[in-house]
Amino acid sequence: MQPLFLLALIKKKGGVFMANDQHMIETLSGMLQDGETLMCPIFGYIKYNGFQQFAYFGLTETHFLIACLSGENVTDTKRIPLNIASVQIKKSKLLKEYTINILFENGKPHTICAFPKVLKVKSQEENFPLFLKLLKNNTKKQALTLDELGGEKIRWQYFNTYIYIMLAFLPAIPVMIIMQELRKGNFDIWNTIVEMSGATPVIAVMYGIFIGPFIILSIFNRFTFGKILGVINEDTLFLENREISIKDIVKIIYHPRVMSRRKISFSYATFVVQLNKNDIESFDVIHFPIYGLRKIKKHNKDIKLSCDKYIWFLILCPTVIFAVLGFLLG
Repeated sequence: MQPLFLLALIKKKGGVFMANDQHMIETLSGMLQDGETLMCPIFGYIKYNGFQQFAYFGLTETHFLIACLSGENVTDTKRIPLNIASVQIKKSKLLKEYTINILFENGKPHTICAFPKVLKVKSQEENFPLFLKLLKNNTKKQALTLDELGGEKIRWQYFNTYIYIMLAFLPAIPVMIIMQELRKGNFDIWNTIVEMSGATPVIAVMYGIFIGPFIILSIFNRFTFGKILGVINEDTLFLENREISIKDIVKIIYHPRVMSRRKISFSYATFVVQLNKNDIESFDVIHFPIYGLRKIKKHNKDIKLSCDKYIWFLILCPTVIFAVLGFLLG
């Protein structure tokens, strides 16, 4: 069974529901208004801030239709005027999946993903090429990919999490030694400083061995390879599914995260953008690096940069753990 067929299976209470032509046509037809015709309905999923939800999509003469699914139940529907500012279509080489970034003139971007063929949705094979063609015909411009855009590239940093974790452990060993001496009751600060200074070259060499190669890779990662998350071109920030005037960015909050065995969690940045006097929008960009925030700040000094409180946990946790161990083992 090809991977594209698996997308038709939607979890529901008590089992799974398989999307099919009849359910898709009935759902989208129920969204039509008088005089409208349903054109090129397809099945896929829509992305929201790193989350995914299965959905049916279709077009009329004047609107773009979205019906979000949870099992066989429709949880939400949208009718968006077919005023498309730009569309960007990418095809993955491995799975043959299409990612379609649509920017409507109301400023709200949508990212949808779909396969050319879906089991039980027989019409997908015929409708999908027509769906893409109609999107392009109703688009004012074909958007360039981030790779094609000129400007300052901001890339996903593959090695920084490891580097930050290793640096967080740097003060942990000295703190553990101090706590051991305190527990023994013979703590001499000057003697401890002398002993630690004698061990400094050894620690520096060890960290050079364990971190040095990753720092070099990180530098190359920033300038030569890695997935491009954004491009700064003059005073505009281009992201995968939208473009923003940097002067409209009010605030950026960085959320550091660390993966564990039980949970996959990636760092991300929350952008707060002033759309007009009374309308503010916020959205998340997964994997957006800290250095990217500094680059954006250079173009607008009024942007407020901050980190959520979780960063203090990441910084202090190793030191606190080693301090407790030092006290207990002293």
